[in-house]
Amino acid sequence: MLIDKEKALARLIDLCEDPLLIKIRRALGPEAKLHLVGGSTRDILCGNESVDLDLATSLKPSDLIQKLCAAELRFVETAIERGIVLIPGHPKIEITSFREPSGTNNPAFSDSVTSDLKGRDFTINAIAFSIDDKILLDPLHGIMDLELNVLRCVGSPFDRFNEDPLRILRMLRFGPAQDRSIHTDTREAALALREELRKVSIERIHDEFEKIIMSKNPANALRCGFDLRIIDVILPELTPMRDFEQNRFHFEDVLAHTLTVVSRCPKDKIVRLAALFHDAGKPLTLSVDEDGDRHFYQHEKLSEKIARSVLERLRFSKEDIDGVTTLVAQHMRSIDCGPSGARRIMRDTREHYDAWRQLKIADCPPVEKEAVFRERLRRFDELIATEKERLQGNGIDQLVINGDDLLALGFKEGEELGQCLMTLRDMIVEDPILNSRERLLLEASKILSDSKK
Repeated sequence: MLIDKEKALARLIDLCEDPLLIKIRRALGPEAKLHLVGGSTRDILCGNESVDLDLATSLKPSDLIQKLCAAELRFVETAIERGIVLIPGHPKIEITSFREPSGTNNPAFSDSVTSDLKGRDFTINAIAFSIDDKILLDPLHGIMDLELNVLRCVGSPFDRFNEDPLRILRMLRFGPAQDRSIHTDTREAALALREELRKVSIERIHDEFEKIIMSKNPANALRCGFDLRIIDVILPELTPMRDFEQNRFHFEDVLAHTLTVVSRCPKDKIVRLAALFHDAGKPLTLSVDEDGDRHFYQHEKLSEKIARSVLERLRFSKEDIDGVTTLVAQHMRSIDCGPSGARRIMRDTREHYDAWRQLKIADCPPVEKEAVFRERLRRFDELIATEKERLQGNGIDQLVINGDDLLALGFKEGEELGQCLMTLRDMIVEDPILNSRERLLLEASKILSDSKK
């Protein structure tokens, strides 16, 4: 990658005119020695827009807070013990006091931006832009590493990872997830210190893992995570997939196939997470028949349980878990179905149907030619469109009668009534013509009568 320094410098100078940044500069004064650092400078050097801004200052945390309060600027103390405050707005601006590199998680504060840069995680994140002097500072050759497309720790990788083990996951996000290679020393330190990730809070693991999933190349990052045994620490439920042979319908082992599916997914969190977990249950459901053929019957059910367990542990939202587990549980549903099968798929995937379809495309049969699969998908899409048009906005299993009607027939509230409603819903999904009040009450009467025999 060739860095256009002049263009990047011009953009950084433009950023200094951001209204909120101007207010902060006035509030803190020239003694603050404000610098744009981290992702702000890295992204702009790479030709990307920086969504949020990272500032570093020579002010100690107490002085920083005092000046912000005096200027009546609203801020949040996100980690004040480490000298970090967040100023909400558009863009969001995080301000951090200069720190000395220390090899521990309790660094001393510093007056020097150069000392601060020497304690940052990676050289590509250790490039600063002086807001006062309008110059780039790159004492650790981060621009060169951007151009070489390599990720390396600043100074000793062991010190950097010991300071904050989460940096091992950040290594995956800034390295292979962005198609950068990882410097040998950095890889070796990550491999040696991977168990330190157990000391990191679940919330921080969740946030970094989600960023990896939503990155440019999550499959590449995950592959590196498996190679360096990092996944063994944060997602041990997935390690059995490594080198696990499949069957004649696959060319790749379970892990390689999983990463292929992840790489084929759109940039959608639910679809990518479902792709990661969709075959996690295969190693534990293997059976071999008398002809030596390998089968994984009902693996989607176990995969769903694994996905739910992991995502709950990582404290994903209920909505995320519902979406991912729905896709995983239903990923084996065939697109070679009739009208009733199409209706059942729409019923069972609910609002996640579009995401389910994206997963089916990403998980298309490896032994099938792309053109053949696309033709099958086209026929299925036509079938779905026909069913949606016929339903005209009505629910697929929306009955024209309700529980009150069943109570009037003589049903009692509870499991008996619920089971009857479920049976009637299945009946109209199979044949929508049966969804008439007369027919449903007749069928319900038969069910009630049979229950009393």
